[in-house]
Amino acid sequence: MITVIIIGYNSRPYLKTCFDSVISQTIRINEILFIDNNSNDNSAEFVEHNYPQTRVIHGTHNLGYSKAANLGIDLSGGDYILILNPDMILESSYLDYALTALRKNNKAAAVTGKIYKYDFKSNKKTKIIRR
Repeated sequence: MITVIIIGYNSRPYLKTCFDSVISQTIRINEILFIDNNSNDNSAEFVEHNYPQTRVIHGTHNLGYSKAANLGIDLSGGDYILILNPDMILESSYLDYALTALRKNNKAAAVTGKIYKYDFKSNKKTKIIRR
């Protein structure tokens, strides 16, 4: 079972591209959680309206990233968990490659890919590796 956890705080401008990339994965995602750290930009409402397959957790205060991630892990049912910032955009085969890598090496507990900067103003990929 695969769970994707997206943690947001006033991240409304990034949510569409992030969620669209998650739901376009080539393998099935069983569960999507959005942990909203008490945003005031209608992030949670946007997700509820546009991505009804997502379980939205409304924070009453900003937990911070780590606590929100731990909350998502505690609430998830996944054997495999991907935690994302809302400004991340996945290639459609990302999870397929990540799971293949994990399954090939039974000693690995985590994997990641190259993270390239995305030009949100022009809505296009770049070749710049993010720091």
